[in-house]
Amino acid sequence: MSAGYGPLYFHRNKATGITADNVQLIVDVSDTTTYPHDATGGVALYALKFRVKGTAGSAGDATLQIGVVEEADATDGTFAIIAESDLIAYNEEYESAWIEFPDGIDLRIVSGALTLARAPVSGNHTILQTDAGDVVDSERATNKSAGAGDLIVLLDEGTNGGTYEYEAMAVWREL
Repeated sequence: MSAGYGPLYFHRNKATGITADNVQLIVDVSDTTTYPHDATGGVALYALKFRVKGTAGSAGDATLQIGVVEEADATDGTFAIIAESDLIAYNEEYESAWIEFPDGIDLRIVSGALTLARAPVSGNHTILQTDAGDVVDSERATNKSAGAGDLIVLLDEGTNGGTYEYEAMAVWREL
């Protein structure tokens, strides 16, 4: 039986000239006005594809991660990592194929954890803290804070000194 209901939604995030950790919302589950869904319970992921490239700065390296926020507070936050690129440095590029989940992956969060899927959990990221407003909301061209259940894409710069571009595409429906 497939997870979720209603139409399939497609969302694309793109960023260029990134020189530090960067996170963008793919789906804000609590925002039913800007994002095309009615329920706030979570999303089911059906497919994703992503690409990251080191465009300048020979000293830096980074990875691109896609995941769902499990918890966030005024100090930091964690997320379950669904997909991750190889480590990318200057003049290197990683592009995934379409990763498909025919029955959908239920990404609902209850008590700070995925309930119907298992995924590695990130370390604590201060960029996810709720009082910082560091998450780029590409739908509204503004920054906000992430909340539990939000589907995100994170460029995690491991070694400072690089410049990156990335894009992430996801197909989902609401739960």
